[in-house]
Amino acid sequence: LPSVSAPSLVVGAVAIRNKSHAPGTGYVEQVEFAHGTGGGTAGLAIEDRAVTTGGTVAVTGEISSNVDWAVVALELRAALG
Repeated sequence: LPSVSAPSLVVGAVAIRNKSHAPGTGYVEQVEFAHGTGGGTAGLAIEDRAVTTGGTVAVTGEISSNVDWAVVALELRAALG
């Protein structure tokens, strides 16, 4: 994520099919769940990381093997004032 402000929380949501996810360096996996059987299993993993200095932050993680996936990342910042 470019131009991340501090302090903030970077959150990644990873959709995966029939595999498991491991959070990237500095991230904590908050939840991972799956539904279905075999190749029809759909999963979602949520990871987050506290950011204490501004700048670009890589949203990383690892999936147990090659598979279809999608990721959404966002930055949550405290309200000013």
